[in-house]
Amino acid sequence: NLINSESIVYSFGVGDSISFEKVIASNFNCKVLCFDPTTLSKNYMNKIDYDNNLISFMEYGIWDKDEKIKFFYQDENKKEDTGGSILNQFKTGSYEMLQCYKLKTLMKQNNHNYIDILKLDIEGAANQVLKNVIDENILPKQIVAEFEYSEDDNIDKKDFDNWLLDVKNLIKRFRDNNYKIYYIPRYTHIPYSTIEVLMQKID
Repeated sequence: NLINSESIVYSFGVGDSISFEKVIASNFNCKVLCFDPTTLSKNYMNKIDYDNNLISFMEYGIWDKDEKIKFFYQDENKKEDTGGSILNQFKTGSYEMLQCYKLKTLMKQNNHNYIDILKLDIEGAANQVLKNVIDENILPKQIVAEFEYSEDDNIDKKDFDNWLLDVKNLIKRFRDNNYKIYYIPRYTHIPYSTIEVLMQKID
């Protein structure tokens, strides 16, 4: 009931699925802007069918600066069709420089002065991006975000504790800006490898 045909949805981190974006666009007849600069997403979007009157795809990433930045390959054995991570979640050695923009810049480019839903599945970069979002006083009605620490099982406890504290402090900032925070449990074989949340702005 918070979404209608006038709603604007920004989704970052397409990977090889836009099932969420298709459902939102078709159920509510609203605009969904999808962003991902990786070859995996570009190849995927080139071969699937979607309503381009409602869903648009842009070959950019999101970051806290407007610049080209290193995206480390998810799979070094198939660089022509792979995802990537700014924070090297996959612990690989190869990367390419890909264009990223701040959310504020992308909104300006698309003539939007508000966002109803911001979706982030960006392989470990959500903490830094959301700090920039709230620093610039951009307050979407809903934020769906995945906080990933690492794809590696060899976790350094001190580093993890610092990361978790960073997430907690970020969530507190959104709470202080009148957001309700919901934890979204993940029912898979690795249910605790990431923290997924929904943040809803309460007016």
